Amino acid sequence: MQKALTSSRTRTPSSAKVLMNRSKAHREISSKELQGAFSFSTGELRVENALTLAPGHTRQADLTAAGWDQCDSQSEWEASGVRWVSIWGRWFSITAHFHNKELTVIDLIWRDGSLLKEDWSATDEDLLKEKKTLAKLISTKAETLAVATSLGVDTFEFDWGVVSVRADPRSQMVTTSIHYLKKAPS
Repeated sequence: MQKALTSSRTRTPSSAKVLMNRSKAHREISSKELQGAFSFSTGELRVENALTLAPGHTRQADLTAAGWDQCDSQSEWEASGVRWVSIWGRWFSITAHFHNKELTVIDLIWRDGSLLKEDWSATDEDLLKEKKTLAKLISTKAETLAVATSLGVDTFEFDWGVVSVRADPRSQMVTTSIHYLKKAPS
């Protein structure tokens, strides 16, 4: 009787094996170091010269096909992400957010920053220093100044949307968010 219980516990249904294999492929892509490039003139983020993230161009299925992990799916919202993308000479984790199947926000988390302090020891000063470093980097690369600056967030405006750098003491992270503006109907 014990042998029968053990063997039934170790069997994996074929559908679960497919999911495990798919997850393994996603983990391999997610942990791979990818190269990225962001255009401040168009708002497009290109990853590995194979995938371009831009509103009206990128679908959730494109990210899934490229091996990105699905992070969340809540009613009309979906998100997919990948780790270790080099942009502007820094390493970021990227999450693309879709609302009603339309790309609306891309979040970048600096992998070399406060995120490394997994013991929750990042101080407010650490976060503000990181926010200032990233805001200065964006200002230099975009060749523009922030339109709004505060202790917690710096905001840069472009024709296609807004880039914000936000220090959040509760999550102990600094997030660079690319927000795409919806175009008015013509």
